[in-house]
Amino acid sequence: MPADACVVPWASLNAAQLCSLEILSNSVLRICGSALTHQAVPLFTEVLQHSKVDYGGEEVAKALPLLYEEVVPGLPDKDMAGNINSVSVAAPHVASWLLNADEHLLPREEWPEEITRARMNCTQSEWVKIAIELVERKMAEPIDYEDIFSVDGIAVLNGIFGVLKKRSSSTWCRSHFTFDY
Repeated sequence: MPADACVVPWASLNAAQLCSLEILSNSVLRICGSALTHQAVPLFTEVLQHSKVDYGGEEVAKALPLLYEEVVPGLPDKDMAGNINSVSVAAPHVASWLLNADEHLLPREEWPEEITRARMNCTQSEWVKIAIELVERKMAEPIDYEDIFSVDGIAVLNGIFGVLKKRSSSTWCRSHFTFDY
């Protein structure tokens, strides 16, 4: 096939096709127009020194102290928040874990020698305000201390902390918090 076989005479194009061709041409020029110019690229080792990435290449956020004023705007409205019965939506084998957790523990000899203590990255007064919001929004429910699983008298808990949440390529906010239960 000759090289000019795919070339369409300009006169045969209608107005919409000409407009599309102009947009496409401008896009190609914008993308490729400076392809041969020198671009300063930082050394990969320097990039890694300033941030951490996970195995998928996503930046790993650093845990930050929680502040009530930054957490509350990120929570669902009080009339929208809530919780669900995990057992009612879990697959049967997962529901079994939830209903009979003690039956699914590793044998005691396989437990770690030292139980990691949970860390809360916030002040006690900030946590009390946040916890009240979570309970009022039906996102959390208080339980008795005796109902918390413990090992040798040490409660096994998870922590709570804030992370920077990327809003766009250049702006960050601290209204996102993470907790496990």
